[in-house]
Amino acid sequence: MRELTINRRKTFVGSLMKVKIYIHDPNSNEINIKGYPCRKLGEIKNNSSLTISIDEERHILFAIFDVVSKDYCYDAIEIPEGFSNVIISGKNKFSPLQGNPFIFDK
Repeated sequence: MRELTINRRKTFVGSLMKVKIYIHDPNSNEINIKGYPCRKLGEIKNNSSLTISIDEERHILFAIFDVVSKDYCYDAIEIPEGFSNVIISGKNKFSPLQGNPFIFDK
């Protein structure tokens, strides 16, 4: 097992909403994001972080605000396989037409 930490950098854009983090899980029927079955890992408030344990396999993470906007207001990032702990970050981007999505730093 390894630790995955997701840091949400402070920004005024989307600051009142929590970002929901999902991971691709072929065995889940909780939610489908862009054709990937996913399960929820947690939520992140503005200027805070989420740390969870994941296995050493390759994973795809998704960040959304809610189920209604999941197909147009989202971002995804691939976590490569490995044994090292992973730290990623991101923040909400000003884009009113897309719902001010959370964007991972890549």
